[in-house]
Amino acid sequence: MVAALLAQQRWLAPLPGALANADRLLLCFPYGGGGASAFNDLSRLADIGIAAWAVKLPGREERGHEASATQIAILIEAIIDELRGVSVPYAFYGHSFGAGLALDVAHALAERDRPLPTHLILSGRMPPHAGYSPLLGAMDDHQLWRHVCAESPLPLPTDASCSFARHALGKLKADLALNAQLTYHFIRPLPVPLHILNGRDDPLLDPLRLDEWQRYTSAGFHSECVPGGHFFFNSDFQRLYSPLLTALNEQGS
Repeated sequence: MVAALLAQQRWLAPLPGALANADRLLLCFPYGGGGASAFNDLSRLADIGIAAWAVKLPGREERGHEASATQIAILIEAIIDELRGVSVPYAFYGHSFGAGLALDVAHALAERDRPLPTHLILSGRMPPHAGYSPLLGAMDDHQLWRHVCAESPLPLPTDASCSFARHALGKLKADLALNAQLTYHFIRPLPVPLHILNGRDDPLLDPLRLDEWQRYTSAGFHSECVPGGHFFFNSDFQRLYSPLLTALNEQGS
């Protein structure tokens, strides 16, 4: 049971309201600059007996006093190490940077002959061979902050030089640096159902190439686009929740 997981885990933790006695777990990997709280609504998965957990990255939320991670290999090893304490089947969901991180963790597990996730659900990202969009990396701080403000469901200060914006941009740029270190060194088709979900108007994606994700699984594959941009779930969380629920229910367990 999830309640039997190791206490005092630093990198993996339940989302608020997560089911304590579930026999399945969904581990969420946050997007660049984001925290686990972005997925708090996924605690509703308790309705189908799944506990929603998240990767807790340094430099944000309750780990805000810590310096941001600078080496992706150390981050991956920390996540894999804490997964040793998980004794129930687990699925992965990741968005954008989190999608790349989830994929690298899954392949690192495969390389070590460790238990694999039962499902891999990824959004906001192109397949590895297509590369990550250079759009964000080409922006200066003012352009990047305008992009953040445009995608945010909450009103944000428009001045990129204010302390709030500088702090948020620091986290985002730290994750972009980590994103550049994702090498997919262990890439091969995984025997794990792969569900790809994206916003139709995401400027970081080429919708004509999203089905190329299929080469990364030897099990079931499904790809769909929903209304919205990169953060399609910000305006309507059901756009994430409904397909995710379908993936977890229909692609095996």
